[in-house]
Amino acid sequence: MRMFYFQNLVTSLSMKTKSWRVGAQSFTRVAAFLSRLALPSAFIILSIVDVRLLDRMPNLCVYQTLFHVRCLGCGMTHAFCSVLHGHFAAALAFNPLVVIAFPVFAAIAIRNLRSLIQDAARSPVRLGWV
Repeated sequence: MRMFYFQNLVTSLSMKTKSWRVGAQSFTRVAAFLSRLALPSAFIILSIVDVRLLDRMPNLCVYQTLFHVRCLGCGMTHAFCSVLHGHFAAALAFNPLVVIAFPVFAAIAIRNLRSLIQDAARSPVRLGWV
């Protein structure tokens, strides 16, 4: 009787461990999908949003709030939005580093979007989460 109970306990624990692994794999897959979707989505949102709307938002730069000095990244969101709207002179006025940062982030966004499309073409259509 005691051996039978032990076998049921081991079987029950192995089933729970297996379901935990499946849950962790599913979570990892969803997290990877969302991380690859974040940057292309940010570019799409910034191409839709007007720069004047960004002016009305609060300043989120901790460095500027603490030291009252602009950091290297200050104005980068405005600059990206200006580049996406075709206002290159305004983008340079917001942050001159946009000349370097925008092509790098655009290349990463294109790579992420391409990998999402390739993964969607390779995997069968599933109902529910990714």
